[in-house]
Amino acid sequence: MIMRTALSSDWLAMVLGSLGGTGDEVAQTLRRAKATGTPADIWDDPVAAYIRSRTRDLLPPDTLVAVMVTADDVAVSTISASLDPDDYQEVLAETPSPVEDFLDRFDAGEDYQDLAHQQVL
Repeated sequence: MIMRTALSSDWLAMVLGSLGGTGDEVAQTLRRAKATGTPADIWDDPVAAYIRSRTRDLLPPDTLVAVMVTADDVAVSTISASLDPDDYQEVLAETPSPVEDFLDRFDAGEDYQDLAHQQVL
């Protein structure tokens, strides 16, 4: 029997906490997961990509998932592709300090630029 974890603020906080204890550890976790993103884009940074991927593992394939990551908190919103308002869910968790450190350095272009989307010319 496969046990599925429900999407919740506690689950989100656990996933964010498991990214690592320092900005460098967060970057390593994101590298292993092949999560990339755009610097200074709260909807499409590597942390948002990682959380989106982990969230999709919990939900039916037709679910739309949006993730917003800021220095203060991370919000995950989901809705069924049927767009039934009763299927809408949003969870929120505080951004841990190591994730904030990673984001500050990634967004400033100081570190972790290997995790930025590669531009196609």
